[in-house]
Amino acid sequence: MNDFNLSNLVNSRIKHISKYNEFNKKEEYNFELSHIIEWVKIVANQKQKNKESFKILELGTKRSIKNCPTNKKELFNNIENIEYIMTDYQHGIDVDILCDLHKINNIFAEESFDLIISCSTFEHLKYPQLCSHNLMKILKIGGRIFIQTHQSYPLHGYKYDYFRFSREAFKSIFSKKMNFTTITSYFTDMCVIIPHNITINWNNVAESYLNVVYIGEKNDKTPEEYIYDINDDN
Repeated sequence: MNDFNLSNLVNSRIKHISKYNEFNKKEEYNFELSHIIEWVKIVANQKQKNKESFKILELGTKRSIKNCPTNKKELFNNIENIEYIMTDYQHGIDVDILCDLHKINNIFAEESFDLIISCSTFEHLKYPQLCSHNLMKILKIGGRIFIQTHQSYPLHGYKYDYFRFSREAFKSIFSKKMNFTTITSYFTDMCVIIPHNITINWNNVAESYLNVVYIGEKNDKTPEEYIYDINDDN
C-alpha cells in the first residue's frame, strides 16, 4: 500500500457503507447511555414507592490518573433512591469493593442489581464468557446491562489485554437461551486500520471502529450452566 491515500480510502468507505450499511445500522446508533438514564429514572421511581432502592454495579472503576475519574456515578446523581457500587480487581480510588469478575457471583448474591455498567473492561477479561455468565446471575430479572469495549484498538493495559469484540460477539454471549434480550448493539468511533506496506490482500473499504456498545435485558432466571446457542445466527 505504498500508494495509500487516506482521503480516497475514506471516500470509498463512505460509498461502501451507504450502499450496504449492514454492520452499523443507523437506527441502533443513537441508543446511548443517556437512554439508560431515562429508564433508570422510571424504574427507580417505581421502586421508591415500594421502599426499594435501585442498585447499580459498575465494573473496572479504579482511577488510573489521580484527578481524572472514569466512573459514571455522576450521571445518576440527580436520581433519588440509587445505590451505586463501584468495583475493580485492584484497590484504588473509586473502588468500593474489590472483586475478580471471574468470581463475582461469590461476592454478590444472585439477582442483586438492577443495572450493570461496564466501560473499557471486557477487553481485559481472560475468560469473558465466564464473567458474562456470572454477571447475568447477579442481575435481577428485568435488569439491564450496558457494556462498552473495543472493537479495534491499540494494545493497552499491559500485560492483560486479551480480546476485541463485535456486535455479534455480545449478541451471541447474551443469547436468548441464556434468557437475555438484546435491546441494541452498535459500533462507535469509525477509524482506519492501515496495514503494513507489504500486505497484499486488504479490504480497503470495509468499516473499522474503535468501540462497540451492547445493551441487553434479562427476562428470566439465568441457567446455572452456560448454554451455547450454536444454531442461532448470532
